[in-house]
Amino acid sequence: AYDPDKARSLLAEADWAAGGFAPQMHYIPGDPFNESLHNIVQQQLADIGINVELVQVDVTEYTNRIISGAVNGEPGDFDLLIGSGGVMGSDPNVTARYFDTASMTPFGANYSHFSNARVDELLIAGRGTTDVAERKTIYKEIATILNEEAVWVYMFRLYAIYGINNRVKNFTPPGHPGRLISSAHEWYVEE
Repeated sequence: AYDPDKARSLLAEADWAAGGFAPQMHYIPGDPFNESLHNIVQQQLADIGINVELVQVDVTEYTNRIISGAVNGEPGDFDLLIGSGGVMGSDPNVTARYFDTASMTPFGANYSHFSNARVDELLIAGRGTTDVAERKTIYKEIATILNEEAVWVYMFRLYAIYGINNRVKNFTPPGHPGRLISSAHEWYVEE
């Protein structure tokens, strides 16, 4: 929940002062929802003393800053990033795409350049067993580490409502609104 007083309290407890920290947040203009989201985050951070500069860039520069700019083990050229989508599937090992040290950009999808030896070790262990209970324990520990280190701050989950004609069969709503047609090959229309 949005609680700027609690945020200021936690920052004070950590003896953190905004001081000269004025991060930039790059984004691609043109999508009203995306632009609104960036403005909201900018305002909410300003409410706790962190002044974020919003910088409009084109797709090429955005990609270069996040992915192509990450070379020789260095992270990309950005301070804050609002990302979305991704592939979060039913198998928790998909986490490796985003948090395994070996998956750092430009070779993988770990654009935050998060690196934690214990997480890497656990990801290997999780892939190495088919025991459901053991995997649950492993991936729960990974989730705990990722939450404690606040690698990503999850802001919201998009939900969608679908209206489908009764004649359409085998339609299953996707796990993410952006993947509406992912199972279209299974649909059929009953005459």
